[in-house]
Amino acid sequence: MSGLMIALTAAGAVPKSILKEGQARLEADLIKATVPVLRQQVAALTALEKKAVAVRDYDSAIAARTERLKLEAEVTAQEKLSLLLAARQGKEAVEAPERIVFKPAEAKLDRVRLDAAAGVLTDWEGPGSSATWKLSGLPPGGYEVVLRYSSGALEGGSVMVQESFFSLTSDLQTTLKGFTDTNIGTLKIRDGDGSLKVSARTVLKDNLMQLQSVELIPANR
Repeated sequence: MSGLMIALTAAGAVPKSILKEGQARLEADLIKATVPVLRQQVAALTALEKKAVAVRDYDSAIAARTERLKLEAEVTAQEKLSLLLAARQGKEAVEAPERIVFKPAEAKLDRVRLDAAAGVLTDWEGPGSSATWKLSGLPPGGYEVVLRYSSGALEGGSVMVQESFFSLTSDLQTTLKGFTDTNIGTLKIRDGDGSLKVSARTVLKDNLMQLQSVELIPANR
């Protein structure tokens, strides 16, 4: 960022849309510089893996392969993010709404039941049971995740909230006075056109919770 931009930023004179566009360009430049280095590391690990196999040093081959797969996944993620940033450059940055609320009836369910009368998601059958919502043009950034839920003495467990790249996990406390709003932490969202998935990691006994809503609040609000 130029000296003039820094001075204007300090004075509060730069619109948020310009700042966000500048941040997107900086992140894209960083990815452009990083990906070739990662690819070189992948190539070196591939050669090391082949060499280790040739001399029957299988432990070293497995270690090299594991690290290579991690780096390849990171390259894929960085390239996808680069495409997202490129699509947004040159356009006016979109301001995130004050809060985004996801309701039970809008979710795609996997081993979870919608109780339409009560307006909740319930009967989470076990680990991996989930509810998924479609995101629609959400600006990338950090979002506080607030679950509005209730759970009885024999309900509860732990939950995972995830988008295309990042995830957030939390234990769920038993609620004693009906529904409560619980902030489980900040989720970084890269792909604002992807999905938001809430899934059970563990279930105490018969059910995880009665989920009434999921709310995202931009972390800078």
